[in-house]
Amino acid sequence: MVRAQTPRLLEVGKAAPKIIFSFAGAGFLVTYSLGVAKYLQQEKQSLLAQGYFLGAGSGVLPAVALAAGPQAIDLDKVNSHIVDNIFNVSQEPTRVTKMREACELFLPSHIHTLMNGRCALAVSMSNRDTGFLKQAGEVQLYGNHICIFDNKTDVTDCILAATCPNSQLCYPFRGMNVVRATQNSLASQLDQYIRHVYVLGLAGNPSSRQHQRHVSFFGRHGALVNTHDHWASQLLTACRPATMRRRSEDLLRQSYENGFHDARRYERWEEDVYHFAKPDRAPSEDDDWRTIRGGLFSFLRKKRLESVN
Repeated sequence: MVRAQTPRLLEVGKAAPKIIFSFAGAGFLVTYSLGVAKYLQQEKQSLLAQGYFLGAGSGVLPAVALAAGPQAIDLDKVNSHIVDNIFNVSQEPTRVTKMREACELFLPSHIHTLMNGRCALAVSMSNRDTGFLKQAGEVQLYGNHICIFDNKTDVTDCILAATCPNSQLCYPFRGMNVVRATQNSLASQLDQYIRHVYVLGLAGNPSSRQHQRHVSFFGRHGALVNTHDHWASQLLTACRPATMRRRSEDLLRQSYENGFHDARRYERWEEDVYHFAKPDRAPSEDDDWRTIRGGLFSFLRKKRLESVN
């Protein structure tokens, strides 16, 4: 009903994307992801031209901005607007009003044509999310991707649905109530032969499986993770910035700078995924546990003999 469709990125006769930029939800700390996007716009234009953009939660904002391009959406203005209009995400009427106003202000009238074929936005929980089966059957959409848009209103509704404050609150999209997606829906269906770089503006909760999953993002893909603040401070800034307004504004501005500089220091943007794929896998397909065990214990035996001698 919502016309979800997995993007087909590998097709005969069609150039495959060189890289997929996957932005996870982070509440108001999406400013970190916007900082990463700002660097990419300034320094990696050729890579962006060969890239595909995927967003979940508030990560849809940098995904849409990069797909549209700097001529259509100014990231500095978007970041300033977010910092100047903070609210607690539990205030749903305020969220809907302010985000709809922002979409009207920043999205060009032809935003749907800029996004089609370049960007996908995730809606609804993945079946790997805790609590997925507790949802009503009509909203179990298995973390679907929306990659074709009809008009600006359609894009706006998708952004509002994707940024719902929690996985129980629904928002109408294309005539159906949907919930937001989590980072578990970022790349579960996209082709894993294309390199993904994950950007997480909110990460590190020691008791949350969702925020610990970023450890599996490393390897042949890569990740940029906001580790500049303590988890408790991150959560408060992301979800309840209005409770400490002045401090939250400063932290959000700083996270924008942190994202920009982390992206500048990141060394793997131009990496060839096929060249580095095999060394990054452990163990590789050429090894089995017998050879690994033999190599491990032979190494230990050699060290023991050396210490005895």
